[in-house]
Amino acid sequence: MAVDHEERAQKAWIKLIDLAKSHDVCTYKELGDFVGIHHRAVGRALAPIQDYCLINHYPPITILVVNGSGKPGQGFIAADENNFIERKNDVFAFNWDLIENPFDLSKEGYSQEKLVVNIIGKKEIPERVLQLVVARGIDQRIFRKALLKAYSGKCCICGLSIEELLKHHILRHIQNVLMKKKYL
Repeated sequence: MAVDHEERAQKAWIKLIDLAKSHDVCTYKELGDFVGIHHRAVGRALAPIQDYCLINHYPPITILVVNGSGKPGQGFIAADENNFIERKNDVFAFNWDLIENPFDLSKEGYSQEKLVVNIIGKKEIPERVLQLVVARGIDQRIFRKALLKAYSGKCCICGLSIEELLKHHILRHIQNVLMKKKYL
């Protein structure tokens, strides 16, 4: 089974929690070595963690991964450059023991892709896994992937196949249908 971003995020989370508890930072290379990937790919493992913290209003723990200048890379959007020190202190002060690793889905043998396949195949997904998916805020992302896969990456109404446009396109169709039925 190929390692995916969710599994990498699960491993990165462990390192980030250790850094937060020890009031320390690490470089992209150090985190890459820990996770087992090249330092240039570390951002892909950090993105779901950053999203999770933003969605749940947690301090931006990904601020603890820095480049050679001691600052987070370009993909870091959870804090403004003017308040890096303050936000880093928020991370250090937060009680991370209260939060289970939100990426333990991969430990249980699930990834977003496997969930999509199970949804399309109408296979049962354990309730605990579903609760983690909702708690992590990735339920809409998985639903979108399932729709794209189920309809071969095309709109089932008009056949539009430009993936970047489909999200808004599908929402517009749903809104039109609901407006006609006066649900909105």
